[in-house]
Amino acid sequence: LVTLTASPFAARTQTWDVVSVTSSINTHFGSFVYSGSTGIILNNHMDDFSSATHPNYFGMPPSRSNYVRPGRQPVSSMSPTIFLDENNKVKLVIGGAGGTRIITSVTMTAFRTLWMHQPLGQALNSPRLHHQLYPMELFHEEDFDTKLLEEFQKIGHQLQPYSKRNSGVSAIYRDSQQAIIGCTDSRRVG
Repeated sequence: LVTLTASPFAARTQTWDVVSVTSSINTHFGSFVYSGSTGIILNNHMDDFSSATHPNYFGMPPSRSNYVRPGRQPVSSMSPTIFLDENNKVKLVIGGAGGTRIITSVTMTAFRTLWMHQPLGQALNSPRLHHQLYPMELFHEEDFDTKLLEEFQKIGHQLQPYSKRNSGVSAIYRDSQQAIIGCTDSRRVG
């Protein structure tokens, strides 16, 4: 299933003012309602709240702390993030799309870029894992390292392959030579 429901982007100015934004209608066609005057499809982020009787669109089970209440905002996986170096200079601007897989996608890409020192394009396109606690399964892209998957299985993880088309990340990175690299995940189109 290709999800084209969110758009992450990162931008910077010449003086390194930066922004990481994720805009979303949540699920396919949002609320299935559009504005007659603008043609804009309205989102259905109300689905991000918990219902006492069933999981949300992404399979997250009900949680009392996420029930609809006045003045509340639903829990969201959107993770627009800005990383600074030890001198408080912008190092990485990153965000993603893909429902509950956003957090793991952004985290794995940032980890590979900042701590494993992989080029941003390689980090963006490397195979990913995802675990959202419910269900108790470790989702992995089909080309993930089989030796690591075997080790996860040995310690009790239930493995579940998933399509590369489930999440996408966009980022801007400033490398040690001050070169600016901007990349968008090849997993998503558009």
